[in-house]
Amino acid sequence: MPERSMLDPQLLYRRQYIAGPSLPPQFAMWRQIKFSNAFIIGCHPELEVAEASNQQGRIVCLGHILDPLHCEQTNGQIISNLLADGKEFSALERALSIVGGRWVIFVELNGERRVYHDAGGLKSTFWYEDPRSKEISVASEPSLFEDSLGITVDESLVREFWTTKYQNSWVCELTPYPHVRQLLPNHYLDLGRRTANRFWPSGDVMPKALDDAAAEMAEIIHGLISAVAKRGNIALPLTGGYESRVSFACAKELRGKLPLYLIDAPNTLYHDKLLSKQVAKKYGLEVSYLRPLPFDERFWRSLLRNTAEMYWDQGANHIYTYGQHYPNFYLLIGQSDNVGRAWYYKDGMLPKVIDPPLLARVTGYIGNTVALRAFEQWLSSAPSNLNVSLLDLIFWEHRTGNWGSLGATGFDTVGCDTSSPYNCRRLMEIALGVDVEYRKPPHILLRRIAELAAGPTILSVPINQHWLDDAIASAARYVPWRVKHWTQTARMRRSGTPECFLADARFF
Repeated sequence: MPERSMLDPQLLYRRQYIAGPSLPPQFAMWRQIKFSNAFIIGCHPELEVAEASNQQGRIVCLGHILDPLHCEQTNGQIISNLLADGKEFSALERALSIVGGRWVIFVELNGERRVYHDAGGLKSTFWYEDPRSKEISVASEPSLFEDSLGITVDESLVREFWTTKYQNSWVCELTPYPHVRQLLPNHYLDLGRRTANRFWPSGDVMPKALDDAAAEMAEIIHGLISAVAKRGNIALPLTGGYESRVSFACAKELRGKLPLYLIDAPNTLYHDKLLSKQVAKKYGLEVSYLRPLPFDERFWRSLLRNTAEMYWDQGANHIYTYGQHYPNFYLLIGQSDNVGRAWYYKDGMLPKVIDPPLLARVTGYIGNTVALRAFEQWLSSAPSNLNVSLLDLIFWEHRTGNWGSLGATGFDTVGCDTSSPYNCRRLMEIALGVDVEYRKPPHILLRRIAELAAGPTILSVPINQHWLDDAIASAARYVPWRVKHWTQTARMRRSGTPECFLADARFF
């Protein structure tokens, strides 16, 4: 653990939680909730908390939970309804399919206790089983276990992971901490049996016609945007890409009230700046182009600590900027929309055999023995006899569940909450029920959602493409990678990117 003097106490573990048999003394100032006689939940003072109970059981909700069909409902009202409808866990799971937001719930029903989180797992959840006492602890990220229970990373595992190809997160349940696992999307944690279990998919998804799916998805996305707008200030990052275009379209009557923004950094794609400006202009609106703001090493170390150094996305150096411009906002990120985009088989053709080497190849971990073991374990419990593609499911549970969740946790550091209007299991079920011909590039399903929500004008500006970007990419193939790396680093340094970020090779 870094020296405390190198961490900012105002930012450390901001909006996070830890739960277990007792609350460690260093978190004595956090809100304490007695979930059972042997389990206490500790919540950072800024973390949203709601509770509901009846004769059948109890729910404690951390974070914000949204009902797109009843946009005016609060966290407390939604979990009260869930508890009333969910007389048993299978009924609760069905009721959870329509809700969105970013949340984790501790549920007790008929004497049994479980932990569930949002559809994409964006409210990151990790659990530790003490190898001696067998007691369970749960937290928003593993640094909390290290700080309170003295658990340290497995250095040999970390060396093995770094010596071969890797991407910007760990893989599936695996973490660098012994006996610590991440709770993946579509799974719940059984506190009594000390196991993580899959509850979705439990059957085939229902096939959907293109227009029927697009219309239903447009309404859900609009409902989730409307619901979070009733909770507080919201802002939309508008790029040249699909997810922000669809969000902008589905905002409908809220479109003109949303602050629109885009980070204007050396690595911002030309088409993101040009196309976002053109789209906004079509509706008489403007985009705020935010220059990256410098931060100090204490901030950077605190951010790394708050994500257990398990998130290495290059965009992390912009999190400070978001916090300065949009404190206490909900940012409408596009996370989870890619689940239905055939991301790992863009030609729409599924391979005959899906094994650990294939998963390592499509996810970018070729030859990584740590990742290969993690994928083997994931495949051993993944359903193979349903019409949900394993490549769509691994994107959902690994890319969104691993990388996306800790990215969202990083935003908590600066007092911004992320709220993806795509983070809804029902929405993703509908998308996966559409023929892959409409889901793969050029993403006809997403285009149709946008068109139904905002009319043909929304598609009059190209999406995710411009001839200049294509030309630059073609030319860049002939430039040695060392030259490209040096050039990018120099440009970032000139723009004010701090040396503490530039010196960390994991982010390049």
